[in-house]
Amino acid sequence: MAIVVRQEARAEFGSADTVLVEIRSDSPAARTAVEQFAGDLTGLGAKFVSPPFAVPGGHLLMIDPGAADLRQAPDVITERLREAGVEDAVLAVPTRIGERYETIQALAPAARAWLRAPLARPFGDAPRTPPVWLAGLVHEWTGPDALAVVVSAEMPATEEAVAAAVTSGAPTAVVASDFATWVRAGAVTGGFGHLTPGATLTASGDVAADLRAQRDVVLAHADRLAWAGVSAVPDARDLLSAELPAEVGNLADLVVPDVMWCQVLSAGHVERLGGPPSGARRLDGDRWELVVGEPEQWVPGHPDLQRVRAQARDLLGACLVDADEAFSLARQRMVEARERDDEGFFPQGRRPRR
Repeated sequence: MAIVVRQEARAEFGSADTVLVEIRSDSPAARTAVEQFAGDLTGLGAKFVSPPFAVPGGHLLMIDPGAADLRQAPDVITERLREAGVEDAVLAVPTRIGERYETIQALAPAARAWLRAPLARPFGDAPRTPPVWLAGLVHEWTGPDALAVVVSAEMPATEEAVAAAVTSGAPTAVVASDFATWVRAGAVTGGFGHLTPGATLTASGDVAADLRAQRDVVLAHADRLAWAGVSAVPDARDLLSAELPAEVGNLADLVVPDVMWCQVLSAGHVERLGGPPSGARRLDGDRWELVVGEPEQWVPGHPDLQRVRAQARDLLGACLVDADEAFSLARQRMVEARERDDEGFFPQGRRPRR
């Protein structure tokens, strides 16, 4: 039993680029040592240090050294592990994604679904817990023999690995692909503090069929979602991301990021619209499904694309907001969240002006 520093890990800390390392240990005390090490790196002048992201058998750290000299960092983590009573550990460099991911992100066109669970307290009423159920949904979408991408490290996509990463707040995706001609992927996030949980599903190949399959997934979980959208996109470039545009991030129960083939709307959307849009179908859980046209018509290059987009804009006008209105809505939501915070999420003292 020993603490081993792999040579490639020492070389990683000598790099001026972003550093990604894995501290492998089965000891429960290892996390404390890694958290202290993250603070040490900040003290050494690192520009950015991520929180420790959990993976089976260890933790990942991503570091931007900036102008700092971090060549002594492997010795620092070794000492931290020993102080914590960890006797068996390995500092290594995980397998990182590379050019083959650029290949599949360029596959065009693609089908994509966005799913947003209800906002967590104090911004909403849902408990502030990791969205493990969304991780399971993503895992089912991609099927067996997939790979997990945690931050930018690649590993087998076991349910344990995906759930652990999501629970620790890591940007997480699951990818099944031949890395040449097709991809089926999903990504999941809890957002900051697990406030804005959500997921995306992406597929290339038969776009219309994939869109219908994504709609089936969305409808199966509609009563657990604040909003969902399904539509064709020009390519698969965002397959590793579950994020919505920043201006929609904590407003997904009120506004929509764009017009789409299929959307699931909740009570906040319907209230802004003054009632359910024409043609919408009521679902369980006070949700509504709005479908505009056929999936084929939403594929880039289809002659009907502009027409169906215009039709959707007419139906969803009040839920399509510009940056100024989104900022105003987000500010109001922040004020309300501070006022209803009874869990100590916000620091005491300052309150934003209305």
